[in-house]
Amino acid sequence: MGSLGSEVGHGGREMFHGHPDPVVDELNRLENLLRGLLRHLLLALT
Repeated sequence: MGSLGSEVGHGGREMFHGHPDPVVDELNRLENLLRGLLRHLLLALT
C-alpha cells in the first residue's frame, strides 16, 4: 500500500490493469478512497 504506481490521475492511483490477487485490488481501492477522503477533509479544514 505504501508504494505508488506510476499511473497517477485525480490525486490517486488509476487501475488500468487489475492485479491477479483480488485482495491487492481491494487494498488499492481502499487506499484511493482514503486519499480522497483525506483530501476533502483537508479542504474543509482550510
